[in-house]
Amino acid sequence: MKRALLCSCGILATAIGSSPAFAQDAAAEEVDQNVIIVTANKREQNVQDVPSSVTAVTAETLEARGVSDPSDLIAIVPNLSGGTSRGDTALAIRGVGLTVLGSSPGVAIHVDGVYQPRPQMADIAQVDIGQVEVLRGPQGTLYGRNANGGVINFKTTKPGSEVGGYVRASYATFDEYKIEGGLDLPISDAVRVRFTGKRWERGKGFVKNINPNGSGDVDKGDSLFGRIHLEADLGPDVTASLIGTFARRRGEFIYFTQVGTPLPQAVAQNPILNTATFPTRARQTAQNDPVSQNRRYKGITGILEWNSGDFGIKSITAYQHYKDEFSADFDALDVSQSPRQDQQEAKTFTQELNFTLNTGPLKAVVGGFYMDDEFSNKLDFQFPVGIFQLGSPAGLPPGSTLSFSSDPYKTKSKAVFADFTVDVTDRLLLLGGIRYSEDSQRIREVNGIFVQTPGGPFQIPPTACPNPNNLTGESAVKFSSTTPRVGLQYRASDDSNLYASYSQGFKIGGFNYRGGCGASYGSEKLTAYEIGSKNQFGDLTLNVAGFYYDYKDLQVEQLVGFSFVLNNAPKAKVYGAEVETSYRAGPLTLNANASLMSARYGAGFLNLDLLDAAAGLQNTDGNALSNAPDFSANIGASYETDPVIAGGALTFRADLSYKSRIFFREFGNNADSQPGYALVDASVTWRSEDERFSVRAFGRNLTGKDYFQSLASSSSTGTRFVTWGSPRQVGLELGLNF
Repeated sequence: MKRALLCSCGILATAIGSSPAFAQDAAAEEVDQNVIIVTANKREQNVQDVPSSVTAVTAETLEARGVSDPSDLIAIVPNLSGGTSRGDTALAIRGVGLTVLGSSPGVAIHVDGVYQPRPQMADIAQVDIGQVEVLRGPQGTLYGRNANGGVINFKTTKPGSEVGGYVRASYATFDEYKIEGGLDLPISDAVRVRFTGKRWERGKGFVKNINPNGSGDVDKGDSLFGRIHLEADLGPDVTASLIGTFARRRGEFIYFTQVGTPLPQAVAQNPILNTATFPTRARQTAQNDPVSQNRRYKGITGILEWNSGDFGIKSITAYQHYKDEFSADFDALDVSQSPRQDQQEAKTFTQELNFTLNTGPLKAVVGGFYMDDEFSNKLDFQFPVGIFQLGSPAGLPPGSTLSFSSDPYKTKSKAVFADFTVDVTDRLLLLGGIRYSEDSQRIREVNGIFVQTPGGPFQIPPTACPNPNNLTGESAVKFSSTTPRVGLQYRASDDSNLYASYSQGFKIGGFNYRGGCGASYGSEKLTAYEIGSKNQFGDLTLNVAGFYYDYKDLQVEQLVGFSFVLNNAPKAKVYGAEVETSYRAGPLTLNANASLMSARYGAGFLNLDLLDAAAGLQNTDGNALSNAPDFSANIGASYETDPVIAGGALTFRADLSYKSRIFFREFGNNADSQPGYALVDASVTWRSEDERFSVRAFGRNLTGKDYFQSLASSSSTGTRFVTWGSPRQVGLELGLNF
């Protein structure tokens, strides 16, 4: 196994979520109901003293609101948007980071400090989470992998020192059930083990197939998960952990649904569309070709930590193996226009190392990061009846196949970084940091169009890779960046502080391995300015932040032919303000946040919309970025009664989330958007007096709102297709703590 040094040290700050639950960390100490003290970078720190926009969600809130995957956090975290797109989670923070093509994510996800190079790897591993922290804005001087949009940290529950655990089982409409549990089995005072497992299944699909001869309803399936966490005290100041994880998900999650009827010119080019069924209602498809997915993940993490008080060292070594095989009906119609088969596999090794110093007025982190990622992909589009694309006079004959293969696609990343805080006075703090990164990528592609002939398959040379200009099909590219951070923090009082910061973010480019022979896209660059104020007024917490981003060479996902590719738009401007507040008075807890944001393309990005070819190249200047609503808000309330049933109290909870119109393509057309919508969730929970037993009745999307989470266009049918959000669900959950 390759060895390198990695530094991953993040601000492990915990913010008050929808209820003032406290982090499950041995270093956390309750001071009062509104303050949480945590160990951040080997020093104690109140989240209200962290000079950046941080939202953290505790285990209690995760359970109360039924959070089970990263996309559920959208209804909790300010300016977090996105959701499920073609079976994968794609997230953006403040309009930055939404890609699902295997590129470096703009929003970095970490699980127990381990960077997840693909969002899909984090989707199936979110079980027994003790805390989630979302940091908004560029992150690089404290984290192993650079992220220009932000970071989401998932911290799993650590092994306990006593025998105990929990079991939760639930059933909901659409024949959905799950059972999960965790068990602590300490071996000795110095050695602790925790076992975690989960089984989930949804028997009825969210999306109905109206084709009686089709492949059945979709957006359903099952998953199995297991984790073993071993923790040992090797000495008074030394702790070692070993974490092994396995996850599997199977089902029909990669689906497409058409919206609208085909353009006349598409029907003229593809007469078979005259006989096709185009569903007109929400969450419907007419597909006839097979839909299936088999996703597997396994990983092992080793953590070694030494802390002497003023000085500390932490090493995180991880290996992850991800494999995904799926079939999809790409046209979502009852004609076999373009069925699709895809195989993906990734092997990722990361090594992190950080050194922390906490002495006198100086708190500092110095670290390094190394990643070796190898990705392979094989994608085939089949055209049993042949096909034509809008605006193209040439088509593919019946029986042809479009094939893309990248094996391997290697990425190596190295970085060093430093971050420091200096107490200039008792109230004024100087903040600073810098990062230097080097990334190299190498790919080998075998792409082409194959046509059946009497003598067998024949490859059409003009679109093939290798080709005369690239005889090996191999390409390579390198990226490097230096990104600084500077800022000031002023403690106006013991309960209020102000901060201002300047930082830069960077996201590497890469290869469009489904878009040509060595076709590539460039890196993103982001300069961020932020000011904020954090305040604790008795039982009221009130945090405010304002930000401005100068965003250059942003990566934009587009459908070109049959393949999604990334291109660079020259620039964009993003600015806005966020407010987070929470209030607790006895049995009543209120929480709310609101965000105003303008995220717009700048001049110079011209693009052709094949659904409106007559308009020619369109100027996108001033149009909204994808998944960047101008206004979003979340508000929630919970109330706990006195004991009323069998000595146990009832907790009533309701949550409302709202997002204004969301655009999914760059042309500023309302047809490419989801109008503003609100979602309502609610629950009633009974807990026994000793808190061992619980019963929770819950409802999600109680108003039954039909909305979609992603949208793209089809250049063969001349339509738009979408991925729908979850429909109304109600269910019952039973819990046992022991």
